Parts: sequence; C-alpha cells; structure tokens
Amino acid sequence: MGKYDEYRKAALDCIELADASRDPRSRMVLLQMAQMWGHLADQAAKNGRTDITYETPPRRYERHHAGG
Repeated sequence: MGKYDEYRKAALDCIELADASRDPRSRMVLLQMAQMWGHLADQAAKNGRTDITYETPPRRYERHHAGG
C-alpha cells in the first residue's frame, strides 16, 4: 500500500469514527483530521507524479591560509 492509499484510509477511518461519535466536539476534531489526511493524500498523489532528480552541488574549494 502506497502513501496515498494509507492517507486515504486514515481519512476514511476518521470519518467513520466521527459518524459513530455522539460528542459534537469529537466529531469536529475527527472531521478536521480527516480533512488533513485528505490533503496529505492529495500531496502524496502529486509527489508520485513528480520526477525529482537530486544532483549534488559542485564542491567549493576554499583555501585557508595559516597565519594570515
């Protein structure tokens, strides 16, 4: 299971818990958590479509003079 699927499942779990909750405050928090998991899933999907190549920057050679 990829990150997208994990995050989507977490969002759905939060929604199910919110639906089962009788406490309005708990429901609100769980629905906010579901929304955040949804945002993470969307970002994971975008990241999965992006090819990133990391290139190490060229090394800068600095000369250090002893005694000035």
